[in-house]
Amino acid sequence: MAFRSTTLLALLLFAYVGVSTVAFITSTKSFKQPLSPLPRLPTTITTTLLAHGHLQAALQLIHDTHSSISSVPSDQYHPPSPALEVHRASLPDPDVVDTTGTGEKVSFGAQHTKKHTGPSVTSYLEISLPTKSGISLHDITPQIRQAVRESGVVEGWVHIVSRHTTTAVTINECESRLMDDIRQFLLRLAPPQYPYLHNDIHLRPASEEDKRRVAAGGEWESVEEWRAQEPQNCHAHLLSMLLGNTLVVPVSGGKLKIGRWQSVMMVELDGERERTVGIQVVGYE
Repeated sequence: MAFRSTTLLALLLFAYVGVSTVAFITSTKSFKQPLSPLPRLPTTITTTLLAHGHLQAALQLIHDTHSSISSVPSDQYHPPSPALEVHRASLPDPDVVDTTGTGEKVSFGAQHTKKHTGPSVTSYLEISLPTKSGISLHDITPQIRQAVRESGVVEGWVHIVSRHTTTAVTINECESRLMDDIRQFLLRLAPPQYPYLHNDIHLRPASEEDKRRVAAGGEWESVEEWRAQEPQNCHAHLLSMLLGNTLVVPVSGGKLKIGRWQSVMMVELDGERERTVGIQVVGYE
């Protein structure tokens, strides 16, 4: 209840300052001299003060900021009261935050970084995968690690792209029973037998643009020949959108930085087919 009251008070105070600012700008329109930039309310500081129970300090900060906007000439600006520094000193380290309310601290301080002056490297390759019927998951982590080793990149990242509209790439645990659960979940999420419009092959191509794309393929002599090979696979397209077609994985120390139980997997959603995945390694030697 106290948190809600404090939040409501903060919103009302911010609204008050905003209205006062608009009134000040309106009242100065009659002056011909240009206005200097108005001081901005330090919202982050105010919110932090309220969150930690420093209501008086928050009120003082808002009052000082409002006073500087409404009473100080446009060519001058005085910062908020120095008394605020007393309250700042009692605040917790801004780089260590209790995110759960249980006393567990999470650090948002400076992270370890490295500078590299070596040459930049970019390499790209494609791997081919024969897939199984229906929905299947394929661990491509070994191929990606090999691509990183062969590129010579020490610090950088890997882009992985699924090059089909009915496949996807994802990161998860490659465990047999989990793979079965994933397959069953995806089939329930987008049932193959649902009456999707995309599966009405006899009504396609449905527009001039669709006809142009079919003709541009160059693999079929007629629309009837194209229809004969077109699968009813709308569910696979939808699942591909939901799972995603690209991943970016960091590389550090020449190694793929994924978790102990994580694997990069290509997800076949309309097998069986021969599929390709693009792997681009970018970084510094």
